[in-house]
Amino acid sequence: MAKNYTKQQVLDAVKNSAGVMEYVAIKLNCTWRTARKYVDKWVETKDAFDHEECRLHALAYKGYHKAIAECERWAIERVLDTSARRNGHGLVDHKSVDMTSSDGSMSQKGTPEEYAKKVAEATREILEMYRRKDDEDEE
Repeated sequence: MAKNYTKQQVLDAVKNSAGVMEYVAIKLNCTWRTARKYVDKWVETKDAFDHEECRLHALAYKGYHKAIAECERWAIERVLDTSARRNGHGLVDHKSVDMTSSDGSMSQKGTPEEYAKKVAEATREILEMYRRKDDEDEE
């Protein structure tokens, strides 16, 4: 039996879906493929779905930055690994950190904890920016 969803029904299903099509399908009581078809049918529904997906990513980054600010080791190691690969250093020995730039122009060595303190300070500033933005959005 063919289903004819209205734009408003699809918008309601997309709301709070976190950009996960399966959630939209469950709310519409249809298959994933049908949900995708209806989300893509109108510009407004597509934009709403994309917005939901962006909200999920923003929430994930916010949690990640919070983990860095709280000096959680897994988050610190991820930052160090990513930075090292980006700067051409390869894998990081997490007992000591060499933050030398790939061209050798800037050198700094220390423990992950020392580096984490610097990252945490910058991250706290980012979190404060998020808090201010959230407060503005609520007003």
